[in-house]
Amino acid sequence: MANAIPASVSRRKRLVLAGDIFLGLAIMAAALHFFALGLSNLLWPIAGIAATICTTWLRQSIRHLDVPTTEMDEYELRLHTDAREKGLKTALITAIVLFLVAGATAFGLQAFGTEQVTAEEATSGANIALFFAKLIYIQLLWIPFAIAKELANKLNTDELRSGGN
Repeated sequence: MANAIPASVSRRKRLVLAGDIFLGLAIMAAALHFFALGLSNLLWPIAGIAATICTTWLRQSIRHLDVPTTEMDEYELRLHTDAREKGLKTALITAIVLFLVAGATAFGLQAFGTEQVTAEEATSGANIALFFAKLIYIQLLWIPFAIAKELANKLNTDELRSGGN
C-alpha cells in the first residue's frame, strides 16, 4: 500500500496553489487597469489581501524559517540561505519586469491610446500613480511568497522522502 501524503505536506501544497492563484489575480488586476478600471480596482485589494493571508499561513506552516528568530541547525540554515537567494533573484526579476511593463505601458498609451477610456483620462497623474502602486504592490506580495514557497517545496520534498517523519 502506498504511503499517505502527510497532512502538513497537503496543507503547504494547498497554500502554495492558493497563493499562486491570488498573485495571478493581482497581476490580472494590474493588466486590466487601463481597460476595466472598476474591475481592476475591485480585484486588486481582494487578491492582495487573500495573497497576504496565504503567505502568512504558509509562513506559519514552515515554522517561520524564512525569517528565523532563533538559532538554526545546519540543515535549516542551508534551507534558509537557499530560499533567501531565490528571493533575491525573484526581487531582481520582478524589478526588471516592473520597469519593462512601465516603459511598455508609457509607450503603448502614447502610441495607441485606449479604446474605452480617453487618452487624457488614461494618462492622468492619479491613474498612472495607481497603476504603479499596483505594480509595486505585486512585487511586495511576490517576494515574501516566493521565499516561503521555496522553503515549503523543499520541506515537502524532504518530508516525503523521509516518509512523513
